[in-house]
Amino acid sequence: MSTDKTCHHISEAKLEAILDAGLRHFLTNGFAHAIVSEIACDADVSTATVYKQFRSKEELFAAVVAKAANTASGYADLSTMEGDAAAILSAVVERYLNVQFNARINDLLRIVIGEATTSPDLAKEMFDLIVMRRHRSFRVVLDAMVERGLLRPHDTSFSATFATGLVKEMVIWPALFDPDYRPPEDLDRRVREGIALLLAYYGPRQAAAG
Repeated sequence: MSTDKTCHHISEAKLEAILDAGLRHFLTNGFAHAIVSEIACDADVSTATVYKQFRSKEELFAAVVAKAANTASGYADLSTMEGDAAAILSAVVERYLNVQFNARINDLLRIVIGEATTSPDLAKEMFDLIVMRRHRSFRVVLDAMVERGLLRPHDTSFSATFATGLVKEMVIWPALFDPDYRPPEDLDRRVREGIALLLAYYGPRQAAAG
């Protein structure tokens, strides 16, 4: 299964209508109980039109998730951001949280996790699309920070995992298991402390006094 479209094409307006309707139905009914014909009706297109664009419900769901994830196109542009290391990392966290909550990625992830046993290929594709793509993008930022001397040379794959792990423990995991979750009021403070912890370990070493 792939997010690639079939050889048939429909207008951008119809495609947007299908994806928006798909998002509503998947969030309301879950993947298993969402019905393609009802999505088509909500989008004011025929079921055949949906299947001209997407070969299966899995492919439609993947496209819905891709659209949500693409509302924030990774972090690579932050690699040239002016400012110190803390400011750049704060911008990464802000974008990460925006996509998780405002783009409904957390809600979509909850659906994917629920379907992981019955649709393992879908779960694997969503893991790469949502998790690993952003991990690779975050590494681009960290590698650039190393190049600029804002961080010391290190395994940026590990530090990217470490940094996002802190955020997941603070807000992502609680939100996945509680649909009514609201971020804590002191989230900004927690983020600052997490960034300070990261920089204490990966920040450039200070030269010893002579």
